[in-house]
Amino acid sequence: MSRSPRITVVTPSFNQGCYLEQTICSVLDQAYPNLEYMVIDGLSKDNSQDIIRRYSSRLTYWVSEKDNGQTEAINKGFTRATGDILAYLNSDDFYLPGTLAQVAAFFDSHPDVDVMYGGCRYVNDKGVQLFEHHPPDFNYERLLLGNTIPQPATFWRRRVLERVGPLDSSLHYVMDYEFWLRCALKGCRFGSVPDILAVMRRHAGAKTVAVETGFGRETLAVFERLFYGETSSRFSHSSVQKVSSSIEQRAYGRVLWQQAVALEEAGKRRDAREMTDRAFAAVDVLAVPEDLAAVLNRMLHLGSGGLLSPRRYAARMLCLGLTRGALLDEVEDEYLRRFLEQIKGDSSGRRLFRLLVAACVRPQFLRFWQFRRVLLRWGIPSSSRQKADPQKLKVGE
Repeated sequence: MSRSPRITVVTPSFNQGCYLEQTICSVLDQAYPNLEYMVIDGLSKDNSQDIIRRYSSRLTYWVSEKDNGQTEAINKGFTRATGDILAYLNSDDFYLPGTLAQVAAFFDSHPDVDVMYGGCRYVNDKGVQLFEHHPPDFNYERLLLGNTIPQPATFWRRRVLERVGPLDSSLHYVMDYEFWLRCALKGCRFGSVPDILAVMRRHAGAKTVAVETGFGRETLAVFERLFYGETSSRFSHSSVQKVSSSIEQRAYGRVLWQQAVALEEAGKRRDAREMTDRAFAAVDVLAVPEDLAAVLNRMLHLGSGGLLSPRRYAARMLCLGLTRGALLDEVEDEYLRRFLEQIKGDSSGRRLFRLLVAACVRPQFLRFWQFRRVLLRWGIPSSSRQKADPQKLKVGE
């Protein structure tokens, strides 16, 4: 590969004229000598087309026509791509100066790497910095447990598209995550740099902010297709880090829990209840303390009006977690205190509190002043924890 390989960047555009010009300029102003840049607009009704025409002489290709969404627009651009390195940049994100030169240099010095990514800065709708994400080195297990690869700062060789295929046009929210998973499962090698390469804008109209349940729904579909569906056999694990099925099951369970919480936050409580029951049936969240702590955190964060009565499920998991010793010592105090705060002064929480105390087989828990106070007020003898059989507790009721 030459030191100035052709880089193809595709920008899907639809009704984001307020950000589009900065996006286009961030690519063109790279002054990269071998750039192929395309803007694929979905027949925007705002000033997007005017902005695109303003820079049309510097674009390799552009079109404004009706399509079936962002993913189709990206794939439409990639079908015309002739670059050695490919990427797409959404119309509300932008590159930092020197990004393309750094990408070219990285691929030139790492001929074995198929996909590379860098850090990403997150800003609000006014461009004020929110935080920076410096992703860790690639690890397949980590990718299964969550998408840690920032899409705007990711680039891949043309051979990846030839090996893996285009983005899945049926997906509208997690097409990048599904693409990374396919790349890993097809044996592509990933590399990373610590530098910030791109900026992602978080605003009310952004997909990552506006439609959280859509992300969960599609992620579930992706996991079921890749790991549990009829087509899963076509993906080979032989060329990636060996991963046991328990890791995939844990990842699947985590997505189920996240979707249950997202549904609850969206006010879809019946769907949230069904998803929570499905999560309990699919995976033992108590097997991994970090997962249990994460789920408890989300449930208790919702408050007394939250997840399917958070007292029911948070109590269930907290009791079982304590009984099996599945909670990490450093987080036990926090979750016990927060749980007590949730049910304090609520008579309906009395039975759950009894169950919680009975499940506390470790004597040190009864030293908490909150436990002592409520035990005395409700007349629950401290010896009750020794009389109860935690395995017979109906903590799901």
